[in-house]
Amino acid sequence: MRRLILPLLVILFSGCLKDGALKISNQGYEPKLLNDGLQTSSPELQSVDPTLLKKAYDQFYSISKFPLSKGLIVMRNGIMVSEAYAQNLNDITTIDNVQSCTKSVTALLIGTAIKDGLINSVQDPLYKYIPEAFGSDANKKKISIRNCLTLQMGLAYSGLSDSEKMSNYDGSSLQFILNKPIVADTGSTFLYTDFAPQLLSGVLHKVTAKTEESYATEKLFQPLGINTHRWETTKDGLNIGAFSLYLTTRDLAKLGQLCIQNGKWKNVSLVDSTWIKSVSVKQARSTGYGYGFYIDAANKDAYFMRGNGGQFVYIYPAKNLVIAYTASPNTEAELWGNSTALITQIIAACN
Repeated sequence: MRRLILPLLVILFSGCLKDGALKISNQGYEPKLLNDGLQTSSPELQSVDPTLLKKAYDQFYSISKFPLSKGLIVMRNGIMVSEAYAQNLNDITTIDNVQSCTKSVTALLIGTAIKDGLINSVQDPLYKYIPEAFGSDANKKKISIRNCLTLQMGLAYSGLSDSEKMSNYDGSSLQFILNKPIVADTGSTFLYTDFAPQLLSGVLHKVTAKTEESYATEKLFQPLGINTHRWETTKDGLNIGAFSLYLTTRDLAKLGQLCIQNGKWKNVSLVDSTWIKSVSVKQARSTGYGYGFYIDAANKDAYFMRGNGGQFVYIYPAKNLVIAYTASPNTEAELWGNSTALITQIIAACN
């Protein structure tokens, strides 16, 4: 659980970052051809400048610039042109906690449930689907699916400590969340929270009669060839909608590629194209946030997943570019590295 990972990392990094023991030497960036549905190519064949791309990977391997980096994949035109692992070469097949990138997967699954006719609309109140989790507060009963997707539901959230309490609560994690007071205008104020995606996980469980992981396996993971994964749960058995989904860097790259292909994989629509459009444009009033994805105002139509430790999946349709970066989770943001600089360098390499 997240509760166990972070304290361990604080001890680990305090002892190892000074001598760079967590990093291996620069191994270059040639992608590996595995039997997992991803095609490979040289950068040149996909109009990517190898010299400029190398500068990005030099940053990635650097202990001073990206002390937490684990994996980095660049896909251009649907083909993987580079791949590297900075801590252990075996990480190519190792699943790790993608932390809050999980929120984006939950958002994609809400769209899939709408496509399947299990959810009528994002405007629907949560109360319509999980009435048993609510008390008598009429204002809380107005919280909609859209409010949760945009992190604008207005319930109090105090960070990691609240996420730990939610994960280890002996009763219903949904009731734990809905017992919190409303502290901001619902639907108008962006408040970063792990609570909203958990409520969406509860909705998905109710309408599908499956766990979120089982639904994701059927609708996304199996079609994408994501065969090894893990998704932690709260004590009530719900998958944690906000974090603790375990995937490989290649798996994240596939999810990014699914998005850039407007929800299609091998000419089969897994997520409706209109939903991809909805998640990838600004939906929150006060910040650059769509439905479970951040919006990059610097590059038109670009959007991304982001998780603790600085890991991300950057999706840039105008360049037909997907970048998947994984990192060891850590709450100390100064250790995350400058992801903007890394992304900018990779974009510069794309002709």
